[in-house]
This record gives sequence, structure tokens and C-alpha cells, in this order.
Amino acid sequence: GASGAGMKRQALHAWRLGFDHPAERKHMTFEAPLPADMKKLTAPELVAEIGPTPGVRDDAADRASRLLVRAARRWHLQGAHHRSVQLVERALALRTAGEARRSALLMLAGGLVETHQLARARDALGEVAQLANEAGDRVTLAEVWRQRGTISQMEGDLIAARRDLGRAVGEFRELADDAHLAEALRARGFAEVFGGSLVDAEWFLGEA
Repeated sequence: GASGAGMKRQALHAWRLGFDHPAERKHMTFEAPLPADMKKLTAPELVAEIGPTPGVRDDAADRASRLLVRAARRWHLQGAHHRSVQLVERALALRTAGEARRSALLMLAGGLVETHQLARARDALGEVAQLANEAGDRVTLAEVWRQRGTISQMEGDLIAARRDLGRAVGEFRELADDAHLAEALRARGFAEVFGGSLVDAEWFLGEA
């Protein structure tokens, strides 16, 4: 079943059944609406369960994945990180590829960090780093370094945190990506706060 959408069974349903009644000798037809759990599925999720379906676009999975990640990002910004993770896991279950998958994996890692599932977050970042390297996606790779640095800081490994956050800052600076640079600088500053180097923390946070 589509477990990412909350289903614990196969997504099988016949909305209409018809047959010739053997005793009454007449054709009988019965209809039933979709069950509540199946109504929560997107069309691509149903396709993933039952196979190609007429009327569902070929790019439906990528489109649905992007919409799910967008919704997950909204929940993430509101602090509802468990809900964010659930939505991203649904997006990844659609088996999308390319930029859509890299974006979903980054969003997943961020939610896992916020819910302190650090080992799972590292696994997600490992996959997205490999995909970003293959695609030559420097922005995503720098985001991987930023999140890895944050994880190391949470684990108390300030040396690794400084190394990875420093790589992220340098890459975003070279790319002239001011929005991501500010995030990386803030993360670097907070790492220095936890490390007790308040002068450095003030410098990084000030630039951010």
C-alpha cells in the first residue's frame, strides 16, 4: 500500500461492478465511492499502486512530487516538522528523479534534523550528495554541506561543523547566492556560539 500517504493495505477498489443475476436473469450493477484512505492519495500515488492509468499525465509524478515538497516546506516553516517529513516521504515514494528528487531529499533531511533523527538525515544527505555530484548541482551540494555541518554541531563535533559549514559558506559566496549564503553564515555563527567563540559568532551572524 501507499504507506507514505497513511495506507496500510493495497490500493485496490472497484467503483462499479456488474453481472447477470443467475436466478433473476437480469443485469445488476453496483457502485461504491472511493474509501476515505484512497481519497487522500494523489493520482500519481494511485498509478504507483495500480500501474499506468488513462487520463493521468506522464509527468504527473514529478508535478505531484513538487507540490508535495512545496506543501512540506510550508509545514516546515510553521514548525510542523513531523507533518513535513510525512509529505516529503510521499513525494519520494513517487520515485521521481533529477532535480525533483534532490529537492525532496534536501527537504526530508531538514525535517529529520529538526525532529532529531540525525542518522536518517545523514543517509538522506548521502544520497542527495551523490545525485548532486552526478548532476553538477553546486547549490544542492553546498546545501548538503550546510546541513551536515548543522548535524555535526548538534552532535557536539565542532571541528566537523566548522569544516562543512565553512565549505558551504565558501561555495555560496563563489556562486553569489546571497539567500543561501545568509543561511550558511547563520548556521556557522550558531556553531561558534555553541563552541564558546562569541567574537567569531558575532562576526558571522553580523554578515548574515
